[in-house]
Amino acid sequence: MNNIEKEKEIWSKQKTMGKKKFVLIYGVLIFGGISSLVYFILTKLFISNLSNIIVNIITYTIIMILIGVFLSNKIWNANVKKFENK
Repeated sequence: MNNIEKEKEIWSKQKTMGKKKFVLIYGVLIFGGISSLVYFILTKLFISNLSNIIVNIITYTIIMILIGVFLSNKIWNANVKKFENK
């Protein structure tokens, strides 16, 4: 099985979940959640002044979730174009 066939198989599984669920899982939870967790850990390790840390983490989390939604929408649309217009 070549790489394109593997990608197509993965896409067919992802497509069954629907666009909203795809965006929620891959954009919000995976991208937004993991990047926010990494930011929190790095902030906790390297910054001793934690006075505004809660505001910073909330702001960063919102920004990363929005970026994740945007990117996962782009990925969904690219996969539709790549695999379904042939």
